[in-house]
Amino acid sequence: MRHQGWDSLGKRRVFTELVRPVCECSTKAIGMEVGLDIHAKELKLEEYIKIWTAKVVGGISTVNMLDEFLMSGTAERLRLVPIRGQYFNERCKEYPYEAFVALFYELTRMLDKSHKSWRYKWVERFVVIDSSLLKIMAPFAEYGHSSNTKQIEKGIKIHACVSITSKRIPWTAFVTPANVSDQVMFDSILRDIAPFLTPTSLLLMDKGYFKLERFKQLDDTGIPFVHPMKKGVKYEVLCEKRASEYIDMMVHIESIDHIFRLVKHIDDEHPGYLTNIFCLPPADIIAMYGSRWQIELFFREVRSCLHIERFESRNLNAVMMQIFATLIVYMLLELFATYHGFIGTLSELLRNLNIHIAEYMEWLIPATCQVMRNI
Repeated sequence: MRHQGWDSLGKRRVFTELVRPVCECSTKAIGMEVGLDIHAKELKLEEYIKIWTAKVVGGISTVNMLDEFLMSGTAERLRLVPIRGQYFNERCKEYPYEAFVALFYELTRMLDKSHKSWRYKWVERFVVIDSSLLKIMAPFAEYGHSSNTKQIEKGIKIHACVSITSKRIPWTAFVTPANVSDQVMFDSILRDIAPFLTPTSLLLMDKGYFKLERFKQLDDTGIPFVHPMKKGVKYEVLCEKRASEYIDMMVHIESIDHIFRLVKHIDDEHPGYLTNIFCLPPADIIAMYGSRWQIELFFREVRSCLHIERFESRNLNAVMMQIFATLIVYMLLELFATYHGFIGTLSELLRNLNIHIAEYMEWLIPATCQVMRNI
């Protein structure tokens, strides 16, 4: 199934349009900011991103495949730098990953401005905070609980904040060893996203981020939130309403001397949901918290579609570079979908891109390209 709107672009133009936002960013300023010699005869930031994007779209997973691709006519037609795959991987160990982090934030602002208007009740965006463990056996990795496998795994953890509107937009991301708790990173994430938060942003967090002092500060600054209540927290019920399905309470938390709302199902042992929203019925509070699942879909997409966990090195700089390069490719794909009116999942977008660039990728996966042409 082809996306007819791209046919007029041509195959090379599709790839050019995909990476165009990188060229619009101030990559030279980013380079100087992180201490790069912008006149050095080595790969530039935009060239790294173009190669990473081609790797993701083309499904390149080994050094040999990358080497063959970069030295082929395909790479030349896509205007990529002709270098050896092994050299590219070695440079990833030395090139400052901070440049990729800076570019990530540039594209975050670009994608955030491009999203379509969206509203649920009075909420203009859900802002979801969560983490995900990436398995890797490396000196800097530690053991931690994986919500994906429900087991203790060795690896690193991405702590992310994703804005949910008409799109899933990663606002910030931190990488730590897997044994760093979510609560420890809570303040750092909130400081990072503070410029984006407004009274029409609804903050949703998993139970690992429970921190009463921070909830009080959010309420004092007018930022609405919903968070699962923690068992054992002492509170005084000031008033209570019971409907057919819900218990709706106004509670006073003794330890911080603050009043919140607590909503729970009547027949549920779950301690309920703590919030500072008093104007919506209990059913809406619980339904809105269900939108937290969107960040799980984001983590699933960068895992299964962009293969963020397929680490090619055990070098810390290379790993950090790969993580943020993958997040950058994610935003390039979302920007491309926005600019060209594509509606569908990330996997469907990648499939459509492969169809349009299939001739360039025949040397790589001939059987797959033939199957895609026949769809």
